[in-house]
Amino acid sequence: MTAGDAKLRAMSRIILVPLGLLFGFKPMEIPGVEFSGVVEELGPGVTEYAAGDRVMGTTTGLARGANAEFVVVPVRSRMGVLTKLPDSLSFEEGAALPVGAMTAWQLLGKAGPLEGRRVMVYGASGSVGSCAVQLAARHGATVTAFCGAVNSDMVSSLGATRVLDYKSQALSEAGAQDVVFDAVGKLSRGACSPILVKGGAYVSVRSPTSEKVYELRYLVRLASEGRIRPFIDRRIRLEDVPEAHRLVDSSRKRGNIVVLID
Repeated sequence: MTAGDAKLRAMSRIILVPLGLLFGFKPMEIPGVEFSGVVEELGPGVTEYAAGDRVMGTTTGLARGANAEFVVVPVRSRMGVLTKLPDSLSFEEGAALPVGAMTAWQLLGKAGPLEGRRVMVYGASGSVGSCAVQLAARHGATVTAFCGAVNSDMVSSLGATRVLDYKSQALSEAGAQDVVFDAVGKLSRGACSPILVKGGAYVSVRSPTSEKVYELRYLVRLASEGRIRPFIDRRIRLEDVPEAHRLVDSSRKRGNIVVLID
């Protein structure tokens, strides 16, 4: 479960219905965007998978999401992505990886090559931010991270060279940066301009991203090799999803919340 799940829940149908008419996006009857599990049944013409395959993916754009015992995902569609889950990853890891990792990777891609560059991640303890720290560090960047002091050790373990407390330390303390990655949508480019070098890149989760299965497969490979890992804050039962939404709304969530289903 991510902040995006909570935002979709909170969005009015007055907003979502026009989006559906324009882009084919449907208001969610069942929430939950990320999942992993085992293929139970195949639709007509599906040959890429077999019953019993371990899979993971998203239900983005679909009306019926992943907070359920079963999900139906179109294999060839703009709605949702699906790929096989390697044996080296648990179902919990598979469910926690897609949205945070794909969002972080696409936004870092907009910043250009990372090797040898200084990257600041603001909001580094969340689903997107924790993936951004790992991906930037694994691709040769020196990472400075902003998060709450209680999450300092966690973010350091993910690859950040410096960790600053967003409550008590100013952005200027990060020093000059080649890339500023706003993982929580709370910084403006203007606020970051004093620390961005000439020609530096500012990217934010407020920018649109799209899900691409080839990118998910690349990120799954990195995870299966142990080069990145989704940070799982806690595990809950399906009946506790409302409480998880309240935690997300409080802005105290770290990494990902995984919903377990018998």
